[in-house]
Amino acid sequence: MIIGYARVSTSNEEQDTSIEAQQRQLKMAGCIKVITERRSAFKRNITRKGWEQCKTLICSGEVTRFVIVSLSRASRQKIGRAHV
Repeated sequence: MIIGYARVSTSNEEQDTSIEAQQRQLKMAGCIKVITERRSAFKRNITRKGWEQCKTLICSGEVTRFVIVSLSRASRQKIGRAHV
């Protein structure tokens, strides 16, 4: 199964266009399931339920490909000096 992950960092209505565009791109890339989320990836100690759901599906072996529009949608946490 091919899954995609679409995320915006706020619940502001201005972000609706961004998340909808991500969903369209992921569907065009062949994603059967798209998990969406409105959560910051930078704030510490905040659980992103959609991200956790993606990891669970990947670990289950059901996922053959995981797609995101941009690496910044996955994480903005610092690793050393680089951003992932």
